[in-house]
Amino acid sequence: MYGATNPVGIGLVQSLARPGGNVTGLSDDQAAEVIGKRLQLLKDVSPRLSKVAVLTRVPPSAVVPQLSSLEKVWEAGAKELNLQFRWMYLQSPTTSIRPSLPSSERDSARSV
Repeated sequence: MYGATNPVGIGLVQSLARPGGNVTGLSDDQAAEVIGKRLQLLKDVSPRLSKVAVLTRVPPSAVVPQLSSLEKVWEAGAKELNLQFRWMYLQSPTTSIRPSLPSSERDSARSV
């Protein structure tokens, strides 16, 4: 599989920890438990972490509803770990990230 958004939900694998069968590959799973684990790993690596920013591109209008729910999951995960959270958007996949970084520095984000 490549880039399967929810391999467990669509029945492709039994679980991410133990997929079973003959399936290998990557998932771009954005489930609450996965996002929470990512944030927890950041916190474990940097215990004094208090601010996090996620850098993403401005999505096509067709995926705005999915992104809205995804944003809520990230924000809830950050809140659970007492992290201040911020989204930073690129205008297109070819846009340089440089213009976004000064705002993260100004906001003192310790992880992007």
